[in-house]
Amino acid sequence: MSFSTTTVYHGIEGVALTGNLQYVFRAAQYLKAFVKRATRRRSVTEDLDQMLSLNDSQSDFERVHAWAVDLIRVVGKFGSNLLRSPPSIYKHVPASCPKESMIARAYGTSPSRLLTVDGLPTEEWDDCLASVDIGRENSASQVLATESFFLTLANASGTVVVWSTETCEKARTIRQGEWVTLMALDKSGTLLATSGYRTFCVRTVSSGRRLYSFPRKSEAMVRNLEFSSDDRVVGLDNRTVAYHNLKSGETYRVFVARLPENDLGYVGCPGNAVVSPDLTKVAMSWRGRAPLVWNLDHEKLLLPYVCRVKDPNDPLLYPEQLWWQPETGYPLVLCDDTRLVEWRFWTSVKSSTTISAVATFP
Repeated sequence: MSFSTTTVYHGIEGVALTGNLQYVFRAAQYLKAFVKRATRRRSVTEDLDQMLSLNDSQSDFERVHAWAVDLIRVVGKFGSNLLRSPPSIYKHVPASCPKESMIARAYGTSPSRLLTVDGLPTEEWDDCLASVDIGRENSASQVLATESFFLTLANASGTVVVWSTETCEKARTIRQGEWVTLMALDKSGTLLATSGYRTFCVRTVSSGRRLYSFPRKSEAMVRNLEFSSDDRVVGLDNRTVAYHNLKSGETYRVFVARLPENDLGYVGCPGNAVVSPDLTKVAMSWRGRAPLVWNLDHEKLLLPYVCRVKDPNDPLLYPEQLWWQPETGYPLVLCDDTRLVEWRFWTSVKSSTTISAVATFP
């Protein structure tokens, strides 16, 4: 096979020496695109045929596609090792790959094989594309992703680490210098907002440069953070939703949730407070009480929608998490028995506590 293992190894080592493994990832993407076009047309252009020496057989296409998968996996799983020691591609990395992968199969027949690894869990690549190390002293409390980056928040140290989605390499580290509880991305994925104990900050994701910073005026823990076109909406655990202007830092509107009048069980701070993606509603939940939803657009402080429950043991009375379904516009409730429920409340504005059906996903 002219798509030689030695050539692949040399190529990966050379790219690793440059310190930019994106070239390996992109080469794999080009190979996959080539195979897709070639199998569709059942013909190979002359220049690519000379470069890869492939004939028009399905098995050859499958081998090249398998090599492309291996290149992506090697970069994701062993990228940091390759950057520290590029020659590891010859002995250490192949021995750690699944036995049925192209790189391991080629390595297994190599006369210079000096390393063996026993106990690999699978014969082929599993669903885990890569893993990243955020340090022994930290744990990731939140993970967000854009097309080019994914971000991990270690709230104990107030550190946000930005990683490349292509190579899983660390792009930069953002430190706010205080305990950070939450982060959020704008719709374009270019701006990052972080909520610290004392300060709100907004930065660019690509460079980490701080654009805006202003002090918090409340000591309540931020439960939800969302961007709008020209401001930021912050959901606090004291049943308020505050609207802040990014440039001035001024709070120009505060929504205070009005609780049901005949139920004194809604006391203290809600365990969850989530603003809908269109910023028109907010959902909150308390332990032992049915979730509530308010309409943020209405000027009057109307009573909330209250989720209907069947009995005192209904799982909806013990919500663990709340989310908004972006397609339907209804909240999702994760109960403590692992049941996921979509709460389909009526969308018309009403001052009563009328609700509609509940859909359950076992």
